[in-house]
Amino acid sequence: MKKVLAISNNTFREAMRKKTLNVLLIFALIIIVSSVFFTYLSPGEEMKIIKDMGLGSIMFFGMLIAVFGASSLIPTEIEKKTISTVITKPVRRLEFVLGKFLGVVIVIFIALVIMGIVFLSLVYLKEDRWDIEIIKAITLTFFELVVVASITICVSTIASSLFNATFGIFMYIAGHLSPRLEHMIEHTESETVKIMMTVLKTILPNFENFNVRNLIVVGRHISDEYILKVTAYGLLYAFIIMVIACLLFNEKEF
Repeated sequence: MKKVLAISNNTFREAMRKKTLNVLLIFALIIIVSSVFFTYLSPGEEMKIIKDMGLGSIMFFGMLIAVFGASSLIPTEIEKKTISTVITKPVRRLEFVLGKFLGVVIVIFIALVIMGIVFLSLVYLKEDRWDIEIIKAITLTFFELVVVASITICVSTIASSLFNATFGIFMYIAGHLSPRLEHMIEHTESETVKIMMTVLKTILPNFENFNVRNLIVVGRHISDEYILKVTAYGLLYAFIIMVIACLLFNEKEF
């Protein structure tokens, strides 16, 4: 466990020094803060747009931070040929992959905390109260991004940085479109196509489970039971993906 923590700490430090991630975080904060300038709208509509823009920015830029933070970790080590040195220290391949993953998770957590504090503060200035539902939405976003990072890390054990980033973004989009597959399955006559789409729907993560932005905007309450169920789903999915990542990396030759 000490080796995993050491690798994750080093991964976190390296990630925070990357200009790309810092620029993404700055852009996210700028967009979140800029949402307060919708003063020409009525008070009710103004808050809806502020919450919609704020949560949307946190989701979008959080995804980019997760994908770009995870996509190059392992390929960079392989390209620089430093991975052989690390693994022979001795550090087991399992510990190496888990350490990299945990490091990215910490980066995601810190980024969401920073964006969340800024966003919650803006909402507090407008409503004069702390909106707990926003915290719940950001919590679900965190676990969604943990899944995104796990998928990107998994692919990075066998592919290049560019492909990993592209695939991670594609999976994020596909995961949010996953619920629509059910509608397509119901209206498809071909049994072969129906089976293929059912398999695809089963494999794809359902990221819409984590998306409660529309409910928050209209002032709906998110139950603790729902938070726990979706969190469990996200952790289970990430666990399975990381098992696959470790198996793939264990078979890789350097």
